[in-house]
Amino acid sequence: MGTTGVISSPVLNGGCGILSVKYGIVKNYANFCKNGVSFKVDVKNADGSQVLATQTVTESAVTAATLYSKDLTFNQSGDFSIELTNLKPSGGTSATVMTDAVIILDVSWTGYSE
Repeated sequence: MGTTGVISSPVLNGGCGILSVKYGIVKNYANFCKNGVSFKVDVKNADGSQVLATQTVTESAVTAATLYSKDLTFNQSGDFSIELTNLKPSGGTSATVMTDAVIILDVSWTGYSE
């Protein structure tokens, strides 16, 4: 997730039960992420016009080359889409203030079940 800060999925079927996100930072960015990383995960309706549920993932301290993982419970039925939004875009004028070097390595989910 770079300075544009948004990753969107196509329409997905079967609902979203538990969504798992694996993420981290690369070794070269360790000194740039002193404020940690934070991103928002939205589950939206099929056409993306409405947020059905949202959760925020935040790590206040991150270590380079470490795999982080979060399981987020959404329990939303029907067709849906996923949008991840970077909440710490750099916006600075030097690399020392870069806070958006998070890398999304994997996104998976279980289907909805009652």
